[in-house]
Amino acid sequence: MARNGSRTVGLIGCGAVAAMSSGCWFQGGPLVSEDRYTYDSTPMSPKTITIFDLRTDEAVWAYDLPVGRRLIMKFKEGEGPDDYFSSEMQWDDIPAFTRLAVPQERHPVPPYYSRRVEMTLRPVPEMASSVPPEGEEDEGMLAASAEDAAEE
Repeated sequence: MARNGSRTVGLIGCGAVAAMSSGCWFQGGPLVSEDRYTYDSTPMSPKTITIFDLRTDEAVWAYDLPVGRRLIMKFKEGEGPDDYFSSEMQWDDIPAFTRLAVPQERHPVPPYYSRRVEMTLRPVPEMASSVPPEGEEDEGMLAASAEDAAEE
């Protein structure tokens, strides 16, 4: 019996580690040094995220995060295309309040000692777009459209 209990605890522990490594995203990041960042854009806090190369003080990547969306970013050292941009940023723009996601986009960035991530606020208030991004239509809107089509 004790053997099964320790096996269960081990499996739960492995599952928790797998869930965290696969992409559990919270506002403010994971609260440990994993080089992962999460930004939420709201009507009173619309955000633009920019990555600067400290060697040249040039912006190498910038993104105006739409209101109602969450930007997730993870840096992988040594996975860039060359020595100058030796790291890779994995990122994605997902619906706000989404916690489980795997970044789908990739972008080469300078190594950790040569980059700065800067968040700036755009003028407020900024309203969310009424059109959801492609592939993320509101299910309620789809149901209403289907009902309208059936009535015609």
